[in-house]
Amino acid sequence: MSNPKITVVRPMAAAFASEGELRIDKIASGIGIIIFNAKSKQAAGLHVLRGIAPSANPNVPTYYADTGVAQVLETLQANGAKDNFSVAIAGGASMLSKSKFGISQTLPETVKSVLSKSGLAVKVEKIGGSQTRSMVLDINAGKLKIL
Repeated sequence: MSNPKITVVRPMAAAFASEGELRIDKIASGIGIIIFNAKSKQAAGLHVLRGIAPSANPNVPTYYADTGVAQVLETLQANGAKDNFSVAIAGGASMLSKSKFGISQTLPETVKSVLSKSGLAVKVEKIGGSQTRSMVLDINAGKLKIL
């Protein structure tokens, strides 16, 4: 039995996969987003750290939820995944006792709003708390785990 292909999503980045596992590890105050089309077996992972970009074309679009989600959807659609997406999010942990900017409290709601405006509904989420999380999507089986 061969080892499955593992695609890892880094912070402030997106990754795409159509087989094996798609993983987002060490999600803390940021938000991990997995968008999956079971019919086409197309999956995308995104690890954003902020909600709304200060401009329409930021240097790192995947740092922000609004520009990152738009970029990911464009790529998924170009690869043949048009609709029927399943969406999961995790993260938004409060890693410090007093959050100076309140980012971990506002980011999850901003991400949900961005996804909703893009026509996507979150089906699975694990938000908040004080521990880091990981997301693992088994693309072939269509199974997601949030650890």
